[in-house]
Amino acid sequence: MQMLGILLLALVGQDPPVQDLPVETPVETPAKTPAETPAETPAETPAVQDPDANADGYYKFDKGTTWTYDQQEDGEKGTIVLTIQGEEEGKIVVDSKESKGGEEEEEKDKTLLWYVEDGLLRWGEKDENEISPMFSIWKVGAAKGDTWVGMGGGEAPFSLTATHMGVTPVETPYKKFEKAVHVQLSMVEAMEGMTMEINIYLVEGIGVVKFAGQMGGEEDFSMILREFKKS
Repeated sequence: MQMLGILLLALVGQDPPVQDLPVETPVETPAKTPAETPAETPAETPAVQDPDANADGYYKFDKGTTWTYDQQEDGEKGTIVLTIQGEEEGKIVVDSKESKGGEEEEEKDKTLLWYVEDGLLRWGEKDENEISPMFSIWKVGAAKGDTWVGMGGGEAPFSLTATHMGVTPVETPYKKFEKAVHVQLSMVEAMEGMTMEINIYLVEGIGVVKFAGQMGGEEDFSMILREFKKS
């Protein structure tokens, strides 16, 4: 009994060591480490994107690569041949030869430029030292339902909205493609009651395989792939 009383007295009387050691140390250390580290790393990584990351297969091709398209415009048939000439300042230089049959055979020679700017894949025309953007046919990283400014060009520019319509099969004289990205460009502001719609089909590793447009509900122009040759 005397021994038990001494032990109880020792436990009760020595306050400082009992309160300091077990309570404070384990609470702070595990709380800080897991909470802060995982929250920062995943949030920053997806935001960084290479603007050319998933557009290369639609426009970057070796010099000498050619596309031959069947063309139709206002009921007249013809041919368009595109040939890669090289690359200048990050832009792919393309020679475009357009010929139409009929009573008077007509030929047009143009220089096109394919390039990515502000995350958009543009088709432009080079006239001496000036570049006229014609269409923005693809938005890097776009998913079905996404929209962007398709901006038509030429002598009478107007506003176009481009929409990712999804992936679909498309048939051409060259072959049937099971998976083509369908992009639709439509007029935002009708000019004198007219409407305009352009349907573009893109295939990875080939680029544009079909390009068809209509004004007022009638198909006015189209170019559909007949032949593709890599250099």
